[in-house]
Amino acid sequence: MNEMKEKYQILRFYKMEKNDNLMSIERKMKVPISLLKAANENIVFARGVTIIIPKTNYKLYEVKPSDTIQSICQEFKLEKGAFYEVNDIKYVYPGMTVFI
Repeated sequence: MNEMKEKYQILRFYKMEKNDNLMSIERKMKVPISLLKAANENIVFARGVTIIIPKTNYKLYEVKPSDTIQSICQEFKLEKGAFYEVNDIKYVYPGMTVFI
């Protein structure tokens, strides 16, 4: 996690609103949960709390019916370990959005 913390720059701050959670912020701000956690290491994620939204080079990719984690990694020249670290998932399914 510390390695990831060194890779980001602050993009902006965000004040958490009612019904916000890490997953909703991940999708709204297009930043992986793993980076949100790394950038806000000692923060309790709750309404009214201001968090750091780190700048990333990740792009969103919508999984196609024939995709697997292996095929996505090959197509975008990613290491599987890096894919798992950023996406924190064990499998993909069609229509799912992942970070690449």
